[in-house]
Formats: sequence, structure tokens, C-alpha cells
Amino acid sequence: MEIERKEFLSLKQEGMPFMDFLNRFYYLSRYATEEMPTEARRVKLCRDCLNPELKHALLAHEISSMKSLVDKDLQVEESEKEVMAEHNRKWVARKAISGSSSYPRIT
Repeated sequence: MEIERKEFLSLKQEGMPFMDFLNRFYYLSRYATEEMPTEARRVKLCRDCLNPELKHALLAHEISSMKSLVDKDLQVEESEKEVMAEHNRKWVARKAISGSSSYPRIT
């Protein structure tokens, strides 16, 4: 049990998809119940383990429950996918207009 507790305390999202991270967080949190006496503390611990970009995106939101954290995260991830798709669409369009040269034109 002490190994799982230490693993929980050192848990970071890193390259894990959010839902995989969340499942790991919940699994390991069973071994560190004394670290999370309240829902607010659980939210803070979970938020602190997230990727820096995701943590930054969630700072603007008042999050008081794990359900709210999950909902907001899924919204942020969906928004990030939309932004990347738009970026890729514009890049492909620019590439098609400029031709096959990858070097900038000097006139």
C-alpha cells in the first residue's frame, strides 16, 4: 500500500490522455485517502498533476468538484482539437497556394 501511496503522490499526467490519467488518479487515490480529506483538496491534487497547458487552461474556471474538473477538461480538449484542425486546414491551404517549394520566396 505504501508503494501505491508514493506512486499517487508522484503521479503526473505527462503524455497520458486525460481519461487514462483520471482512471489512474482514482485507482491510486484509494491508497492516499488521508491526503484528500475534502473534495476541494482532491480537485487541487488532481489539477496539480495535469499537463502545464491543461492546468493553465483550467485556471480561468472556478472548479469545486471532480465532476466539474472532468467536464471542463473535456471541453478544453475538444477546443484544442478544433484549434489544431483549423491550424492544419490553414497550413494545407497555404501550402497549396504557395506551391511545392518549402523555401520562402525572395523578391
